[in-house]
Parts: sequence; C-alpha cells; structure tokens
Amino acid sequence: MDEEGRATLLLLVVVVLGSCVAGAWDVSEHLGTRTPYPAAAAPPPAPAGCKLLHVNAVYRHGARYPTAASCSNFTALQGFLAYGQHVLPGYEWILQWESPYNDVVEGLLCGRGQLELYGLGSRFSKSYISPTNIGATANQLIMQCTYKPRTGQSGVSFSLGMMQNMGDLTSCGLPAFSLYSETKKYDKTLRFWDACDRYQQQVQRTNAGSVQANKYAAAHLPVVVTTVEKKTGLTNLNINLVSTMFDLCRYDVVIYNTTSRWCSLFSPSDVEVFEVIEDLNKYYAHGYGIPIAYQDATNLLQEIVAIMEDVAYDRTESDYHDDVAKLRFAHAETVLPLLALLGLYKDPFVLSANTPTQQLAQRVRTKTNRGVPLPGCRCGELRQ
Repeated sequence: MDEEGRATLLLLVVVVLGSCVAGAWDVSEHLGTRTPYPAAAAPPPAPAGCKLLHVNAVYRHGARYPTAASCSNFTALQGFLAYGQHVLPGYEWILQWESPYNDVVEGLLCGRGQLELYGLGSRFSKSYISPTNIGATANQLIMQCTYKPRTGQSGVSFSLGMMQNMGDLTSCGLPAFSLYSETKKYDKTLRFWDACDRYQQQVQRTNAGSVQANKYAAAHLPVVVTTVEKKTGLTNLNINLVSTMFDLCRYDVVIYNTTSRWCSLFSPSDVEVFEVIEDLNKYYAHGYGIPIAYQDATNLLQEIVAIMEDVAYDRTESDYHDDVAKLRFAHAETVLPLLALLGLYKDPFVLSANTPTQQLAQRVRTKTNRGVPLPGCRCGELRQ
C-alpha cells in the first residue's frame, strides 16, 4: 500500500462498550466508580469494506474487594454499633452485623470481577481475534497492567476468556501468555499521576482534587445523616459513619449482588448526594476540573497513536509492527484523564460545589457511573 493509501486508514475509533439503559430507578446504577459494568453490548458494526488491522484498548480492572482503608472504616463502624445503640423494628440486623472484609484480600478482584473480565475477554475474542476478523497468536497480543495485583488479575482473567483454543495447555487449549508492568514511580502510561511531578505538586500534595467535593459534602451530608438516624433509630451518627455505610452499600452490590441491607438505608436523593461527591472528586482529581489532572495522560495517548501509526504505515523497524492488539489493564484514574484528553464525557458547564441542583441533575457525561463502571473499556480500532 502506498503512503496515500495508508493515510486513508481509519486511525482511531473510540468505542464505548456498554451503556446505561433508562428505566426504573435502581441503586446499583448510581454507585459512581463502583457501578457494575452494564449488560454486555456488542461493538458497533464496522464500516463496510474496512479490514481490521489492530486493536488498542484500555480496561479498568473488575469488581474488587475493599482496600485496607475501607476495611479499617468498616471495623470502626462495627465497634460504634456494638455499644449502646438501639434501632427501630426491621433494622435489628444492623446491631448484629460484623464486617466480612479483611486485609487478606484487600483490593483484589472478587469472584464477580474475575467473571466480568473473563466474559469481556471471551467477547473480545469473538469480536476481534477470531480467524474471520483479525486473527492472532498469543505472541501478537501485548498485555500490560500496573503494579497493583487487581490489574494483573484482570489481565489474567481476560486472557483466559480470550485465548481459549489458541494453545495446547489444559482442556481449554490455552497458550502460555504474559503481562508486563512498570514500577509505581516509573509507570508513565498507566499510573501517570504517580510519575508526574507536576500532578503531585499541584493536586496530590495540596488536596486540590477534593476541595469542591468536601465543600459539597459539608453542605449536604448532614441532611443524609439525619435521614438515616430517623429511618433506623440510630443516634450520634456523623458524616464519616454514614459515608462508611454507603460504602458498604456499594460493596453489597458489587460483591453480594444485594440491595436489601445497607442500601436500604438510603433514598434516591441520599444516593444522589454521594454520587455528586464522587463525581466532583474525580472531576477535579482526574478530569476536566484541573488541567494537569488530565494532561498527565498525554504519554498514554501518544503511545496509543504511535503504535497505530507504526502498524498503519507498515514501519517494520517498530517493536509493535507485528502486534495485532495492545491491551492495558489499569484503573479509573487511568481512564478518566484519557477521556478528558480526548474531549469526551464533558458536560457544557463546569462542575463545582456551587453548581445549582437543577443543573447538577442534568449532568450526564461527567457522571463516573457512565465513564468508569467496573470494569469498563475504551477501545480503539485501526481499520483499512
């Protein structure tokens, strides 16, 4: 193919897999970054006559167990509930509750998360890797994760679904495969916020990313505290304790697929308060609110484009020339800045703690439950 012909390649198509379906209000669809991945959706049909050459994707890890910080909060809540509390009929279970979480599995994928990524890998294989599409061997699939074990587990689960019948191992015909990662301070493509000095100075060390979220929380969470106390009969609750209860609600959905326990304490308006708080936090910490909070994803975007150009222009000297897919398994904090850098998921107004309630209710694109569900994917296709 000559240079002019190669230039007509469809270089980068952003594909959003999954969408939120309108219907009756369901708390499981309003859990911010803990919102479960929507029902499986097939990729949009390819343009007629376009041959698939390469796929470049960024996945967020799957559903996981709470981190050590959350486990500590749950233990503190359990201690609070154990002494001198009384509840109204129907909420006796609260006083009997014991935290099921511990540091042994903190932050690791739960069973649901493993199945999510396995399913994504299986669907990826059918959509892209099958002989009728791009075709590939295991050595042509380059996979990267971060130093966090849950991203490696996500990559492995995905690969088990994607690579069946591609090798000779086990009854499923799996090949040997590998993932690679960089150390925390040198990972400039998947954990760029850790490796970016400007981000650390302007956002991380100054807590600039949480200013608006904290301001909104101080104004609105006391009402939620009062509501939960009236509903349950509990007394002396505070913002931290009620926020921990909502965190437990989120993990009830993610891990146990139930909304009948901690989620039952919160009305839709209560849940909206927590949604706004997290959306504000992500908007400023890893989104449009502070320029460096999304500009730090530049290395990732440059790598994606460079790989696709190497394949498109048949640059035989490139390390990626023969690769048919580059698959990355990372975090919400990886995906959100990339979306902002591409100008995606941006509402026509700036989010802040002072944004009018009616306008906040109209935000669609900056809602984290849409941009980074568990697990979630952003996929670029190179077609000729």
